Amino acid sequence: MRFSFIRLYVHYAWRQLGTWNISLIAGLLLCIGMGYLLQRNDVATYRSLEADMASVKAELLANSSNKTSAAKDQEMQKQEQFLGLLADRKYLEQEVKRVLAIAQQSELVVRSGEYKRGDVSQGAYVTYTMKFPVRGSYLQIRRFVERCLVQMPYASLDELQFKRDAISQNVLEAKISFTVYAALERDAALKERFE
Repeated sequence: MRFSFIRLYVHYAWRQLGTWNISLIAGLLLCIGMGYLLQRNDVATYRSLEADMASVKAELLANSSNKTSAAKDQEMQKQEQFLGLLADRKYLEQEVKRVLAIAQQSELVVRSGEYKRGDVSQGAYVTYTMKFPVRGSYLQIRRFVERCLVQMPYASLDELQFKRDAISQNVLEAKISFTVYAALERDAALKERFE
């Protein structure tokens, strides 16, 4: 009985409203239903995208902080390696004695020299420049310079000038300038630079 009542009601509504209106109402209900389903799907998709973006953002932040700390560690290792190659600041005066001893081994005559200390604020090291004239043959002077650079890898040859009074003379006068690079206190220099 119930089924026939519903059928009768639908038949009556169909006659009253007409085919056009019923199709319009059905289309409207269908659009509302689809809109509701799409909205639910969009909200879920939006929340999923938000969660994905948050995880990507967190990952990027973690990677950038890791890269920053890794780059800082690598730079600190390079700085430590560089400072490890330098002479010790406490023994800079000993380097003058070493150069004079090498000159004596090379059988050179060394006259008084000029010694100057310099500070490099950016590099965490100090310099000690030694300039002095020497007398000897070209071979003696060449050996002297070579021995100095081999025995003191933290030194640089800044200037080398030769002077000969006459072509026939075997003895040359040379002006030689070395700079010795010495580390400040290594731990303090590294700590100051990277903090």
